[in-house]
Amino acid sequence: MLRFTYGLSFALCACITAGACSSSSDGGGGAGAGASSGSSEAGGAAGSGGSSDAGVANSSADAGEDGEAAGSGGQGSTRTPAAPAWVLRGKSSTWEDYSFTMPPSMDVIEAGSKGYYAIGRTGCAITFFPPVDTEADADAQAKELLVEAFSDPTKWSSISGIDDPDPLLGSYHHRTVTAQGLSAVDLSIGMKDPQGRFTEERGRILLVDLGTGKSAAIIGYQTNSGVYCLNEVLNPYEWVLVFYSLSFPQARPANPNALRDTLIGEWFTSESGSVISTGLDRIYAANGNYSYAVAVEQSTQVAPNLIRETTSTWAGDGAWRLDHGLLEILPREAEAAAQTNLMRIFAEYNASAENGWIWYLYTLDSCGTTPCETWARHY
Repeated sequence: MLRFTYGLSFALCACITAGACSSSSDGGGGAGAGASSGSSEAGGAAGSGGSSDAGVANSSADAGEDGEAAGSGGQGSTRTPAAPAWVLRGKSSTWEDYSFTMPPSMDVIEAGSKGYYAIGRTGCAITFFPPVDTEADADAQAKELLVEAFSDPTKWSSISGIDDPDPLLGSYHHRTVTAQGLSAVDLSIGMKDPQGRFTEERGRILLVDLGTGKSAAIIGYQTNSGVYCLNEVLNPYEWVLVFYSLSFPQARPANPNALRDTLIGEWFTSESGSVISTGLDRIYAANGNYSYAVAVEQSTQVAPNLIRETTSTWAGDGAWRLDHGLLEILPREAEAAAQTNLMRIFAEYNASAENGWIWYLYTLDSCGTTPCETWARHY
């Protein structure tokens, strides 16, 4: 059992709040032909002991039979891959069973002499603990470890007041699979101030089943200071960047190709505005081919009582490859640029969804000098 308390968390908080461990670094970090998707429903369990409804999305029976990277047999696969859109920067770190890249905005707070390894900066800490015994219900175990880390659940709240305060019943309850094919549970909790008001103070845990009878526990803490590090959509993306770089050299995944199997299928992205709406549908097939279709609808006021609506569409196909967490897109069209992005996939708890979960695909891109992510939803 993991043995640490809210007091330890506050000891770290005192360091990061006072700025004693702040970093001087300023870094932060309808489809075309040629593809056939796998099953459109989610199958097998993603989190050890969790609900089977949030399992590997769109896995295909013929995916990965030869154990080679998907895309190796796809048409157009001889094209030269592009350089990754965003390259992880920072110091490579190893401790216990962990290997990861430390975001350049962070420094080492504790290097293991106290039984844990912690990185952070003012307002934030991410702590790596020695692996614990794996329990049958990974979701319940992750929540139990959060209780030990932040030992006053009466202070817990939903995230910004829009979710269930029970982390297992909110949309910040995620199940995911790492680049090594390891199942993991990701939970976030918000915290209230003494007056019971919602704040930006937050705790988060990633519990990774190593396949060895042990699970690795990473816990993050974010103060109510307006400094974000555990958020999904705000720079500098520190928690997200640690996840992208994370690996466990001693792990024994039951299915090393689980991330690839989860990718196979159909993913949809849409954005709606007052003038322009767009939609992108992409299918990753088990045979290494992909196809996509894009539609853009634009509304133009051409007269006081007349609006012109124009819809434009594009389609294409090619090959895809997955090298650990790097997704390579190799279009068949010679004029279309190849793309390489780090990617992650997770299932988000949603009580109104048919199976209780919604799958999302995120790819790491570059927005100027900072990273950003684009998303797609399993369709």
